[in-house]
Amino acid sequence: LYDSSSIDEEVGKEAIKDILKKVSPKSKKDIEEGFQDLAFNISDYKIQEFDTQYGFLHFASVERTVIANDPTSKTKRVDSKEFKLLDIVLPDSIEEEVSMPLGTDSEFEGKIIYSLKMQDKKGEMNEEQLELFMGTEQIYSVKDNMYKSQMNGLLNMQQYYLGSDSLYLQLAGVENLSWIDVTYSDENILDYKIEEDAKTINGIVCDLMTISTTDGTITYYYNSDIIRINPENYKLHKYGFWDFFTEKTSTLPLSGITDMSDMSIEIGLKEIKRVDVDESEFVLPSLPRVESPDR
Repeated sequence: LYDSSSIDEEVGKEAIKDILKKVSPKSKKDIEEGFQDLAFNISDYKIQEFDTQYGFLHFASVERTVIANDPTSKTKRVDSKEFKLLDIVLPDSIEEEVSMPLGTDSEFEGKIIYSLKMQDKKGEMNEEQLELFMGTEQIYSVKDNMYKSQMNGLLNMQQYYLGSDSLYLQLAGVENLSWIDVTYSDENILDYKIEEDAKTINGIVCDLMTISTTDGTITYYYNSDIIRINPENYKLHKYGFWDFFTEKTSTLPLSGITDMSDMSIEIGLKEIKRVDVDESEFVLPSLPRVESPDR
């Protein structure tokens, strides 16, 4: 199977502009002027080879080319992946998952790498656009009462929490740092429940917390023995009910879904790295700070 496709240049530019305007509403005029001479082209080329009798995928190649031009510079990025069939494992030869050794007495410091999948329920961006601009992976760096979240999309979205009352957001191409007050939530918790040993994820037996809110449902799989944090570090972080989850579990999620009226965000565990995180990771960019109108 051969498939080549491209995202309409104007659709791509409008999607970027919409995001930038939401983050920096005072810069609408500058954003419009900056995009007048900008060219933005994205094209994909895919090959898939199958065994037509049994349906096995023998080989796949995916190549994405992104070209951005402005009057002063020209950039081109090509991302490519190849997949080759190495072996076929029959169901009766699959071994049962073995849980990782549990137990830690120390507070977690390091990085959690998640897969990321988003759905815009308002229909402003489709799944392909969300993957392109927001990304498919999230790196969550933790140290004491600070965290930094970074997504791998073109917008290079980075969030910083430094243990106080604010969450900061930086986007590529936006010349300010937006922030929100995290000491309150726009929604309320209606109910919650905890189910023990609900699922095994990457060999880790996880409990499940389900939180029902006035705007939707949050589900988190976690293991308090694998990752242990001090709930006091997040007692001010009521945004997203982070204070509630950490108070009840003393840990961070390994996977989960936040399913609200306008957006659904799913994270899945890829890797846990216990490493010393340098405090320089949490230094805020030297940009003007603007309160965000959107929470």
